[in-house]
Amino acid sequence: MKGLEAMRRHLGRAKVVKLKNDDGTYDEIEIKPLPFECIPEFWSIFQSFADAGIDANKEIDLKTMMKALRKEVIETINSLLLKSLKITYPDADEELLKGFIASNFMELMTAMFEVNMPMPQERAKLEKLKIPKNIKPMRG
Repeated sequence: MKGLEAMRRHLGRAKVVKLKNDDGTYDEIEIKPLPFECIPEFWSIFQSFADAGIDANKEIDLKTMMKALRKEVIETINSLLLKSLKITYPDADEELLKGFIASNFMELMTAMFEVNMPMPQERAKLEKLKIPKNIKPMRG
């Protein structure tokens, strides 16, 4: 049974996302990993990023980011974020979750990538990706 216990201990752990308030304080939310069935859809996002020329070792410029975030990619990310937040907060109203995703898209997208990366070295590369300074999160 040691193997099963080890598997349970190493199930996906939630990622804490810190969101800065206007007064300089932070709110924290969690985002849990996606279920097994979503893995192919999740990895399809990275094909789009590779096609756009995104390099995890370099800062992403706005033009490259816009090339990668085509309509269908954004729809996939939105769908996966909604699934992940529903897993994390099963009692939350779907409209609240959708609004929250719209208002915090970049932060949530990055957190979703980090929490679903299977290998520490790949997570480390992802954490080095820098969002262009002129892309600011939307606040409603």
